[in-house]
Amino acid sequence: MCSRLAGLHIPREAFVGLHLSNSPEYVLLIHALARLGLRLAALNTRLTFDELEGLLEHLDCTWLLG
Repeated sequence: MCSRLAGLHIPREAFVGLHLSNSPEYVLLIHALARLGLRLAALNTRLTFDELEGLLEHLDCTWLLG
């Protein structure tokens, strides 16, 4: 998972939004992001599009995984 994320060339300390339900992949992504020095923005899957857009804008989050 780390090598896949590293291949995206996301700048260190960038916010990466995770918009996923609870799953083993979610846990793997949390640890991979931490290992690469990226900041996690855990996004609730029940939020509306407008709420998600506001959060992503507020965090200056340009990367979204979901």
